[in-house]
Amino acid sequence: METIIGVVGVLLGVLIAQLVALIQSRLDRANKRDILLRTKYEELSGHVNDSLGWAMECLGATTFAVMHSGTQPLAARKAYTLALLYFPLLKPYADHYVQACVSFQMVLVEQFVPHEFLNAGAQAAKNNPERFKVAGENLRAAREAFDFEIQKHSHVYIRA
Repeated sequence: METIIGVVGVLLGVLIAQLVALIQSRLDRANKRDILLRTKYEELSGHVNDSLGWAMECLGATTFAVMHSGTQPLAARKAYTLALLYFPLLKPYADHYVQACVSFQMVLVEQFVPHEFLNAGAQAAKNNPERFKVAGENLRAAREAFDFEIQKHSHVYIRA
């Protein structure tokens, strides 16, 4: 009888140790996932902030070469990719923001005359002020909506 009690005690000890290890493993995985999401969320926010530099670069372009090389909304597209992969609640806002960036750039490109001595923003404002104003307002509104949603959903994605 003492042998059976001893064996049962050993088996219970092994079972408890395995349960503790399993729980610890699960908690570690959850913690690593939370850290990854927090890091990616910060990265997404950084890309959205970096996209402001892109808009300023587009406005200041003085040649077609500058307009077409390096003036793609890469930061906005990176933010969209992160939203697509990690943050489904933000995807529609990221998509709308990228579309607004592209539309804004198209207005600048369409109104650009290479031999005028004005930058792309000044030319667009001069050549088609209404379209330039609408594109700028749409870009601003899309950016503000995206920023708002990033702040709104931060508690969902940032736990670490």
